[in-house]
Amino acid sequence: MAVRRALLVLLLGVVVAGPVELLSQTPAYIAKAACPFECCTYGVWSVVAVTDVRSQSDTTSSVIVTLQQGDSVEAVTGEVHVIPGLARVTGTPHSSAANLSPDLPIEILEYIGEGYSRVRQGTQLSQVKIARTKQRCTQSPNWRYCWVDVVREPVSVWWVQVRLPDSRLGWARMDGTLRPKDACS
Repeated sequence: MAVRRALLVLLLGVVVAGPVELLSQTPAYIAKAACPFECCTYGVWSVVAVTDVRSQSDTTSSVIVTLQQGDSVEAVTGEVHVIPGLARVTGTPHSSAANLSPDLPIEILEYIGEGYSRVRQGTQLSQVKIARTKQRCTQSPNWRYCWVDVVREPVSVWWVQVRLPDSRLGWARMDGTLRPKDACS
C-alpha cells in the first residue's frame, strides 16, 4: 500500500508538472474519461486546498465557484490534456509494440497503468510499454521500456469534472488541491 501511495504521489507530480506554457497551448491529444493512475476511481473527493472550479476544462474559462479546504466534491469523470512526447526506436521494441513501425517516430500520449502508455504513430493508437522520460533509461535502464530514445517528453494536465452540491457541473485542474480516491488503498 505504501508503494501504491508513493506511485500515486509520483504520478500526480508528473501529471501536473510541466511548463506553464502548456496552459496557453492547445493540447494535441485529449484522453476522455481518464483517471490516470493505477486504482484511480471517481467519487467523493476531499478538497485539501482552495480550488477553482471552471465552466470548461481550460484555465481561460470562467470560474463558477471556489471550493475551500475541508469541502468535499463529487468527481464524475476526467480528461488528460496532452502535448505528446516524441520517441524514436533505437533498440528491439517490447512485444507490446509489435504493430508499430521501427522506422517512424512514436508520439507518447497518456500513462495507462501497469507500465503501459498510450502512443500514436500516424493515426494508429496503441498501448505499449515505453519510456516516458529521458531519465527513465539513464537511471535504471530496463529493456521493456528503453527501446526508444525519448526526444521530447509528454506534458500533461489532468482536469476533473465535478458535480457541485447544487448539481451544477464544472472542471477543476488537478494540481494537488483535490485528494483523488485510490481504490487500492
